[in-house]
Amino acid sequence: MIFFIWCLNLGISLWNAYATGKVWVEAKHAGGVHRFMAWMGYLMASLGFSWAILVLVGMLLQSLGTILPIKQHFSFRRGMSWWFLASYFPGTPSCFKAGRTLTVTTP
Repeated sequence: MIFFIWCLNLGISLWNAYATGKVWVEAKHAGGVHRFMAWMGYLMASLGFSWAILVLVGMLLQSLGTILPIKQHFSFRRGMSWWFLASYFPGTPSCFKAGRTLTVTTP
């Protein structure tokens, strides 16, 4: 189950990084909400990659005997609570944006 969630998270992070990279220049020139949403996509991708790396490093350290399984468990719990709080903020505006169409007017 952990492997499936890890692969799913890695896939979503890769898609976020790809999609954010595709719209980065256009969002930079458009400014406003578009640029904000591009930054939120970047943040979600980087948090997803960080979680994947945290899992791999924790499993590697436990297999090498450097840390005990209980310490690995607590580091995952601590890491997940911080990652959840940090990823909640970028996900919230995208939920609000999905319900309506935004128009950008330039003076």
